Amino acid sequence: MFNKSFFFDLELDQRRSANKVNEHLFENFKVITYKKNDVLYVEGAVCRELLRVKSGKVKVCFFDANGDEHILAYKGEGSILGQMTLLQNEHYQNFAIIAEDGTKVAKICIKEAKELIKKNPVFEIEINRHIHTHMTNLQRRIEILFHKNIKTRLYEFLKDLARDHGKNQQEGILIPHNLTQGDIANSIGTSRKTASLLLNEFEQKGFLTFDRRHIYIPYSQS
Repeated sequence: MFNKSFFFDLELDQRRSANKVNEHLFENFKVITYKKNDVLYVEGAVCRELLRVKSGKVKVCFFDANGDEHILAYKGEGSILGQMTLLQNEHYQNFAIIAEDGTKVAKICIKEAKELIKKNPVFEIEINRHIHTHMTNLQRRIEILFHKNIKTRLYEFLKDLARDHGKNQQEGILIPHNLTQGDIANSIGTSRKTASLLLNEFEQKGFLTFDRRHIYIPYSQS
């Protein structure tokens, strides 16, 4: 199921390198440490700051018309939040909750961010890259949630986790996590029971191994 193109598409090392190279662009941001389940921002609130995840994880979600929560993404190291304000969208379109204890988020007010963009072309390029990635990934996630079958949703969710948080190992990709099966169910728009059954099925077929702290996806599978 997870064929070679799955791993080539991730480009984990290149993504990590890009984050490290551009780290100096964010050295003027104020860093705050959060506890798990702290609310970073809520839907509809005025966006006054540009945010960057320095370490840890942030859960980005929205509520549908029935009041059900859907997880759009887990944002990890190097991810930018609030960038759409730079395109005159002054209010958050979703909400964000700290997903991991000790998560560090760097902040800078929008006015200062705009000044940095004017003065630093490299910073502008980096922000534009994040805006493009954000819009592309958001459109893709919504399409997956509402137009794909549940197995495909789980596959794509695991692919996103591997891309954003995975670590290359000799025989596969190791994804550290603290997700419950309920979290995964919310992420793919299904019940906890269905998510549990699918994870067990994937594990029995050798597609992955799953425990409370790690998901491991081997390169070679029977």
